[in-house]
Amino acid sequence: MKTAKKLLSLLLSVVTALGVCAAGITISASATKLTEKVYPSENNADINDAYYNLGGIGYFINNDGEGLWNQSDCFSIDDEGKISIEYRISAILADKTMSDKGSLGEMGVIINNVDSALEKAGLDDSAYPVELTVTEAKFVSEDGIETVFNDLFNITEMPRNPEGEGDIRFRILPVDELNEETGEIEFGATPEVAGWENPGSFSGGTLFFTLEFGTPARDDAPPSSGVTGTYISDCDVTVESDGEDDSPIGYKEDKTFTVNAENLPEGAEIHWFVNGEDVGTGESYTVEDPTEDYNIYSAVVDADGNTLDETQVQAVKVRNGFLDRLKWFFSDFRNNIFKAVIDAIIKAC
Repeated sequence: MKTAKKLLSLLLSVVTALGVCAAGITISASATKLTEKVYPSENNADINDAYYNLGGIGYFINNDGEGLWNQSDCFSIDDEGKISIEYRISAILADKTMSDKGSLGEMGVIINNVDSALEKAGLDDSAYPVELTVTEAKFVSEDGIETVFNDLFNITEMPRNPEGEGDIRFRILPVDELNEETGEIEFGATPEVAGWENPGSFSGGTLFFTLEFGTPARDDAPPSSGVTGTYISDCDVTVESDGEDDSPIGYKEDKTFTVNAENLPEGAEIHWFVNGEDVGTGESYTVEDPTEDYNIYSAVVDADGNTLDETQVQAVKVRNGFLDRLKWFFSDFRNNIFKAVIDAIIKAC
């Protein structure tokens, strides 16, 4: 009886502590790797279009008080997940009076169609921040002086732009942007362009900016082995689990996938790939304890490592919000408690 009371007391103390944590702690999700959600594909037109619709523009506003917006053409993402922007800001944009009084109000880069890409992948705004790397960020003036924006190279993820111009925005300002009501700094100045807001300090040049979302999860190009014939009888992965195949699954909920394959060549095996990584072989595979969304497909690989055929990619959405994690915690905690009690009873007997 005393043991049971101690167990009950321990359970109540854990639940109480958990309630305090839920009220006072914000759980931050890891950044989403966009190119694991959308990628070049010959099998899924929506995912393919969502990937190649990603692009960026350079923009410029001078400091003449009018705040007129100027922008470049759009630069699209390449096959390797990279967007490179080269935007020439003419002297006349910097100083419309052409009286050597050019100035910088703001310049930068906007990345478009990230929202729509996430939507095609079955995600929403909660998928932000997005993982990325800045590999080039500089401005070359008309007389050849190069200014590198070093702080931008430290960025590894970006939130959704709250101001409405594009989905992701990189800003370069010569002075701090202040809240009109409180006077607090809302966006800090870029140190390399300090003083460029003054008349005569900016006469145009070219903004160079490159960012990388990472290598796409996989390329759906046709097999290069030259082998003909179809070995997978059903090119759609068949999911054996409760509920609909395309419905989200719970936090850390296992899911088993199977595929039917016939007439495999001697030495060939079925390989399973999760987020582009080879994770095992066999006619079925179970993804265990997933905490993030993932993509899965299978492929027939011969003894020499050549891919003979493959299934379409299936995207699986995992519910991983705070309440979903809380539900899993209670379920796991309850199961462990029951197991401990049963073990204690068996030992006592």
